[in-house]
Amino acid sequence: MTRTSAEVFVSDQETVQALGRWCRMVEGTRVEFLSTPPAPGELGFWDHLLVVGGGSGGLVAVLRVLPEFIRSRRSGLTLTVKIDGKEWELEASNVDSVLPIIEKFMED
Repeated sequence: MTRTSAEVFVSDQETVQALGRWCRMVEGTRVEFLSTPPAPGELGFWDHLLVVGGGSGGLVAVLRVLPEFIRSRRSGLTLTVKIDGKEWELEASNVDSVLPIIEKFMED
């Protein structure tokens, strides 16, 4: 199955725009900014990204820049990546072990 898009949520809403610019640096990538209505009891909207790569290889290229983005930001930043209903959390402390799992999922 070819997976060509992922939703990316950022724990620090102030970095959503920066992440979008970062992902757009990958050639052939399209980035859309989306808003999710709040869940019951929550305030505001949750802005996140829809990242579309030019084929599965493009999306993998975007995923491979995420560790560098996380490490370039303040500590404690978490990215949640959703692909085809499956979800992973990436942090500076686990990104090197989680990223290969996402890549394997994309190959299946």
